[in-house]
Amino acid sequence: MAEDLLSKYLNKTITREELNLLYTRSKQEGGMDESLRALWTQVEKDKAPDMGWDDLFENLLKEAQAEQAVASVHKVHFLKRYRWVAAASILILFTGTWFIIQNSKSNIQNIVLTQAQRFRNDVQPGREGAILKLSDGREILLDTVKNGEVVPGFTKTAKGLVVEKSAVQYATVIVPKAKTEKVELNDGTVVWLNAGSTITFPTAFAGAAREVSITGEAYFEVAKNEARHFFAQTKTDRIEVKGTHFNINAYGEVKTTLLEGKVQIGNTMLQPGEQYNNGKITQPDTEEVMAWKNGMFRYNGTDLKEIMEQVERWYDVKVIFEGDFNNLHFTGGIERTANVSLLLKKLELTGGVEFTIEGKTITVKPI
Repeated sequence: MAEDLLSKYLNKTITREELNLLYTRSKQEGGMDESLRALWTQVEKDKAPDMGWDDLFENLLKEAQAEQAVASVHKVHFLKRYRWVAAASILILFTGTWFIIQNSKSNIQNIVLTQAQRFRNDVQPGREGAILKLSDGREILLDTVKNGEVVPGFTKTAKGLVVEKSAVQYATVIVPKAKTEKVELNDGTVVWLNAGSTITFPTAFAGAAREVSITGEAYFEVAKNEARHFFAQTKTDRIEVKGTHFNINAYGEVKTTLLEGKVQIGNTMLQPGEQYNNGKITQPDTEEVMAWKNGMFRYNGTDLKEIMEQVERWYDVKVIFEGDFNNLHFTGGIERTANVSLLLKKLELTGGVEFTIEGKTITVKPI
């Protein structure tokens, strides 16, 4: 009976009445804390060397805090009050698995991993950095040079790369995964580049138009010049700008979102707050669109696969899906300065997904 109740608790299907019964029965046995500690020490030696007794209760506390976000306050307090009952359930799981492995000589991978074990190979977030590629063939890794003149016509500052008049005609700023960069062009236009993006531009604008081309994602604050319009070219769209703030996401289908001013794509004129995507105009959540530039992950009913594509770019990891996640969507937010484990823990609060970090690979499994 007690084992059935512990199993239900571990699988999060136990009712409050059953949990109360489990506590009452366990209390009658007496001396549970010491026996649990001895049992955990035995299990820890061979099967969980990275998590000690104190780590176990730390994880239980985190689980209780996590459940507070999705369950009633009364249930959370109930779990905190009888935390050793949870310890008993986890220990029985580990012990049962351990004995199965010992008796059948099964692979140790059969052990159910705790969240602490699944996230022990944490990955740090991206940071500022890029490669400056000049039309004469030179390449400069901006991460490795100090502030000041990088080459004639290009100056690295605390706020980004500033382009001045140069002997070279064109340049490309390449922003790898896990990096971001800010560039001020020769006309005063400022461009923020997200991870996995590029911008190619003339070092000095000449003629009747100012033209740049981008891949990936970029946010523009274009300097006004009525006599010389600004054009941004993507793989499918040519965006005409007339002094404005806008974001281009060209990782997949090109999405142009206008924040301020005017832009024209073909025969379509966008109004502030509108997004153009393959001939269709929508009104997106502009805070979600601009979250990356503002140092945030922000989701509003966002598909899990889209979220994990952002994770791949910002943390420079590979994501492997094991299962169908077409109907899994999330709402919430977190700063992009967080390690990837913190983001994944928040996603796990839904109860529908579980992540494991191994080196630079994140595996996604349904629950």
